[in-house]
Amino acid sequence: MSWVDINTANGAVWNPINDAGGGVWTDINTTSGQVWAPVNDVGGGAWANVSTATIDVIAVANAMTRVAVGLEPETSRFNVEVNGRKLADIRQDGVVNILDVQAYFDYIYDELEDQDEVDYINNVMFPYMLANPATYQDYYAGGTVWTDITT
Repeated sequence: MSWVDINTANGAVWNPINDAGGGVWTDINTTSGQVWAPVNDVGGGAWANVSTATIDVIAVANAMTRVAVGLEPETSRFNVEVNGRKLADIRQDGVVNILDVQAYFDYIYDELEDQDEVDYINNVMFPYMLANPATYQDYYAGGTVWTDITT
């Protein structure tokens, strides 16, 4: 059995690499349980991070509605600051409220007219959620989340 050092937000974790058939897999332990992540060798001692996971836009809409009325765990998850802005603060007014929920519904139905808000959802909010599966995997529509491993 081989071992790799996987750097996580909580520090280094040593995990076994197991052959799960059709490729090499690594056992990654997260706070929400065990996640199996495929590992690809791209040469030069580096391992690739390729994600096919997508955001479940309806699950996020439900979560944002819960944030607007202060319910957990969504309030903690979506009020986290990313580059000085709360994750679900689509309208960038410093709070996550029903106006952000409305903007998000407009986004879902392709009616959000403010391009800065559309860009924020596409280029900041969703990528941040996909990069942090331990916190946001409840809002994934499916797919594979791969983990960066540097040897």
